Order: sequence, then C-alpha cells, then structure tokens
Amino acid sequence: MKTNRGFTLIELIVALAIMAIVGVTVEGIFSSSINSYKKDNSNWRIQQDARHAMDEIQMEVKMSSPDMVSVVDLKEDGLQKSILEIRKKESNTEYTCVTVKWVYDSQSKKILSRIKYSETYDNKGKLVSKYEKGRNKIINNIDDILFEYKYPETGDSILTINIRTKDDDAGTSFNMLQAVYPRLEN
Repeated sequence: MKTNRGFTLIELIVALAIMAIVGVTVEGIFSSSINSYKKDNSNWRIQQDARHAMDEIQMEVKMSSPDMVSVVDLKEDGLQKSILEIRKKESNTEYTCVTVKWVYDSQSKKILSRIKYSETYDNKGKLVSKYEKGRNKIINNIDDILFEYKYPETGDSILTINIRTKDDDAGTSFNMLQAVYPRLEN
C-alpha cells in the first residue's frame, strides 16, 4: 500500500530557495539584456545624429570655395557659440549671395541649427538688404562642436569639424572628427 505523505517543511524550503535563485538569475539576465539594448540604441542614435550633422556640413563646405568659408567662436551673454559661415552666390548677379551659418549654442538645449540668409550688396560692396530665408534644427544631442579652419599659404584649405554627441539619460557619448576640403577654384 502506498502512503500519501506530503512534502516536509525542509523540502519546501529547499525548493523555494532553488526557485528564488533561478528567478533572481533569470531576472538579472533579462534586466542586463534590456539595459544593454537601451545603451546600444542610445549609442546608435547619437552616432546617427553626429553622422547626419557631419554629412550636412560637409556637403555645404565641399560645394564652397575656400575664401567663402569662415569660422567664428563667440561668447555672447555668457553663452559659447560656434559659428561656421559659408557664403555662396545665389544667382548670376555679382552681388547677391546666400550665407549659411551653422550655429551651436552651448546653452540652448544642445541644438545645432542651420540658418540661411540672403544678402544683397550694391556696386561698392555695401549691404543693401539681408533677410533670413530659413532656419533648420539639425540635431539635438550635441554636447560640443568645434570648427577649425586653416587656410595655409600652400592653398590647401582644410576645415576640421569635431562633433561630440551625448545622451545624458543613457550616459553614452560619441565623438566624431572629420577633415573637409572646400572645392578648389577653377
């Protein structure tokens, strides 16, 4: 005859302890996977932001002649601003041009903006009119940007762009450094 004996208290405690160890291990693996996914996704996003900004800036610079590119670093009202200015002729008229400014303001929510101006000059080079044609926000996650423009005597001008993006929530950052050469004049 079989007796229907239940589990002893020690057997139940051992089974619960084993289940707890397995549960904590599975939860740790699952939590680690989720955190890894979030960090990888954040890394991907900030790298894409930096690449997008770099591609946009490179396109403008490569279509410009060396004497139409300038870099200005301003400290205005206690805020650091880095400006890359590219001037191009908009039409065949000798005195109409478009100025594209890439502006990074260290205090305005880490935004890199592209501002397009149209300027018209008279025969003496005096500014006749200037108006903003458009303003585009390029990316948000910029931690810092540095434009350095060298125009050596050899004629080989080079613009060095250093963009650092950062996601404070995930604690990730990405740095991209690129040298860009304006097109040579014919």
